[in-house]
Amino acid sequence: MSIRSSILALLLLLASFGHALNAFGVGTHWSEAKYWPILKKAGVQWIRIDLSWYHFENSPGQFGNTSVDQALRTADSLGLKVVGILGYCPTWAASGPDNKFAPQEQFFPQWLAYLDSTVSRYQNQVDAWEIWNEPDHDAFFRSGQGTHAWNTDPSLSPVKMKMVDYLWLQTQSLQHLRAKFGAQLFITSSGFALGGKHNPDFYPTLLQDHPEIWKQQNALSIHGYGFPSSKSLLERARIAREFKKTYPTYPVWLTEHGVTGFNKQSIPVEDAGAFMVRNYALGLSSGIDKIFWFRLMPGNDYATLIDKSGTPTPFLGIYTRLIQHWAPATSITPWNGDSQLEGATAILPDKSKALILWSDNGSVSLSLPGIVSARDIFGNPRSIAPLKIDKSPLFITVHAP
Repeated sequence: MSIRSSILALLLLLASFGHALNAFGVGTHWSEAKYWPILKKAGVQWIRIDLSWYHFENSPGQFGNTSVDQALRTADSLGLKVVGILGYCPTWAASGPDNKFAPQEQFFPQWLAYLDSTVSRYQNQVDAWEIWNEPDHDAFFRSGQGTHAWNTDPSLSPVKMKMVDYLWLQTQSLQHLRAKFGAQLFITSSGFALGGKHNPDFYPTLLQDHPEIWKQQNALSIHGYGFPSSKSLLERARIAREFKKTYPTYPVWLTEHGVTGFNKQSIPVEDAGAFMVRNYALGLSSGIDKIFWFRLMPGNDYATLIDKSGTPTPFLGIYTRLIQHWAPATSITPWNGDSQLEGATAILPDKSKALILWSDNGSVSLSLPGIVSARDIFGNPRSIAPLKIDKSPLFITVHAP
């Protein structure tokens, strides 16, 4: 293990104690690397990408992907921190017809070899590792014939078989990586979808009954969407706070958050942009340490930061203004002023305040000493004499007392 990796793991752990420090990420793909300079310019600090088994070993024993090599060199040169997702089998090793099926047990040595090769190759370019994505979502993790659970007891129900296979995969993988790379390797949990119709008991069962997994990991990774309401985000914040009661030093990362059905539902840009800013304010002030907007480029009808031609969308500008407003913050806390307003307060190094506020109670006038400026999510200045706040969030700067 390199000195850089050891220092990095320590810095990541220390960073978990501050809400705003390195809090802004984006879900992307290594094939989109030519657009990553746009993210760097916007102030984005983290990216999350798949480093899937099938990307590297489509045929047994033939390992490598020069495109991934180049993409991670690009991230490194830009100073973007990377979460790399390990998972998703090549067809020859999967227990079912697609790469979302768990590996067959007979190919588990090859799975471990893939972990070794990938982590060894990129350990100085990937800052945090995640083993599998959304195992509690049936679209992303399933068990078929020939898995560990199938070979042990093929009469298990699909839900039980999936849980047994996931526990076996995680336990063996974590033990293997810790034995080879040591405690310095920073490993988050799988990104859990949480609730809904997709195995809602999956995460609670893991948390309550399997501490052996959490002791081998360094952070909780969760996902949430839920437009137009903030109910899903607030539930994730509650989960984060509950998790930290048991694991107080672990950060909680919301590694997927965004707006689905953006075009199909003809969602207005202002509404989706307000959803973004509101939920970052609520999340970062209420127990979540990082939030990754999903996603950079079009795919499955998300509200993306750039379009399919690489042209920035309005959401890139909104996200940029959000980052500029809060990236320097030393702390972020829930708003505790006028109860008609919602939002959060960030304290900047010079003790001035960067507020994000909105109202769900119609237009509200705010009288606050020291207000310097107020802008809407599109960057347009708002009059501060008096300052009127409605459902669309405002970025407000207040002088130090």
